[in-house]
Amino acid sequence: MLIGQPPGGPGRADKYDPEYCWEIRLLAQEGRFPESWCAKLGVTMNTLYHWADKHPEFNEAMTISWHLLNDYWTRFAADNLKHPDLKTVVLLEILRKRFPETWGLNPRNTQENFENRHGIAPTTGGQPTALQPDQAQRMTDDDITARLAALRRRNEEAEKP
Repeated sequence: MLIGQPPGGPGRADKYDPEYCWEIRLLAQEGRFPESWCAKLGVTMNTLYHWADKHPEFNEAMTISWHLLNDYWTRFAADNLKHPDLKTVVLLEILRKRFPETWGLNPRNTQENFENRHGIAPTTGGQPTALQPDQAQRMTDDDITARLAALRRRNEEAEKP
């Protein structure tokens, strides 16, 4: 018994073409969301994710495309904030839902996030701050040593009369 479409049939997830990397980047630069990428390529969102898991170059293209898409809509928002016919609240809601790491309730893609990527926030005078799990996994021995040294300095300061 054959499950799914035969090879070469419509809807097959294995019809990957490396050119799709450029295709999705171009669509993202036009401000088109992943649903449009799927429509253009004739696949589902699951297929895009499957290709990203299976093909490192497509995974990188997806990541870059998300950044391009975020850039497009951020520029669009900045250029049109005072446009009389544009509902700013609706635009900001779109940004918040589509790009939560930048526009959501707890944005990560901020200068503070960048400065604190190793767990030491320059804006807090070098005081260690709580790490996110993904930050802890990326720490090197030097990062850990720096955090320990900062903790020792803080403890010494706290012990002074």
